[in-house]
Amino acid sequence: MLRKPREARAAGFTLVELVVTIALLGIIMAIAVPQFNEYIRASKRADATGVLTEAGQFMERNFSNTGSYLSDSAGNNIALPAGLAVAPRSASAGEAYYNISFVATPTDSAFTLQAVPVNSMSGDSCGTFTLTNTGVRAVSGSRPLGECWKS
Repeated sequence: MLRKPREARAAGFTLVELVVTIALLGIIMAIAVPQFNEYIRASKRADATGVLTEAGQFMERNFSNTGSYLSDSAGNNIALPAGLAVAPRSASAGEAYYNISFVATPTDSAFTLQAVPVNSMSGDSCGTFTLTNTGVRAVSGSRPLGECWKS
């Protein structure tokens, strides 16, 4: 007795193959997404520390011109230019990641600047960045300074 050739097997995936594939994708995503998000947060921190450093340089230039951190060349109280008030520099208030400001009113001989996280960075583990006229850098969050403020 001759057998008939087997009919072609139906194309597609079995349920087991589909479940294994989905499980592998889930594992990969569980690893990749948090690392990607941390990479994005680190780049936003770098923007903030860059703008904070530029603001410190602005203050030093003013001090070189006037001999004081408190007032500008016209004798008015010093204020940061609009481009140095948020990070990234080109952001509007709703798109900013950090607001740059003075911790307290500068004196003739000292200032402390801060970058306060806002919007998508508001819960960041590095917290607020600070920079003084002597170059002392600090963070208020739970992470070490070297992980947050990279040179």
